[in-house]
Amino acid sequence: MDSIGESERKVGRYDQARAAFTQAHMLFKAIEDRLGEANALLGVGRLESELGRYDQAHVACSEAHTLYKAVEDRTGEANALLSLGQLESALGRNDQACAAYTEARTLYKAVEDRLGEANALFAMGDLECTLGRNDEAKQHFHQAAHLYDAVGSEDWRERALQSARSLDSQGE
Repeated sequence: MDSIGESERKVGRYDQARAAFTQAHMLFKAIEDRLGEANALLGVGRLESELGRYDQAHVACSEAHTLYKAVEDRTGEANALLSLGQLESALGRNDQACAAYTEARTLYKAVEDRLGEANALFAMGDLECTLGRNDEAKQHFHQAAHLYDAVGSEDWRERALQSARSLDSQGE
């Protein structure tokens, strides 16, 4: 049901996605599969965030984060933190966003998830941009570009480099 929810979300069938995630969450909870439950909750959180329902998204992502910690799934924990950082940023809670991104990056680095680390760095760059800290933003974008290159993600490497270049052109 979890992957059905993700498939439905990707094609824009949000009601069906929510139903699939909710059903998956209930099933995983009933069989006491905490990892499955966390994955379903993170799916709900991402869906609600995409729909601009930040309060519901925050609750779901926070619950997922707690469950990932409990089952010691560091990648899941980092994924939940990245989603929470994006929510905090959307709500203008920049200090909380920065803390979530930083913790996510640390976890991704610890499990040697270079793509996750690159995504955290890119998000940190975006946040620094928002705060007018262009030098820090450029540093994050360049670090992200290096990691994207290392994992063969050419499109995201170019996005990161373009984000850094756009800051250079603003200073001129």
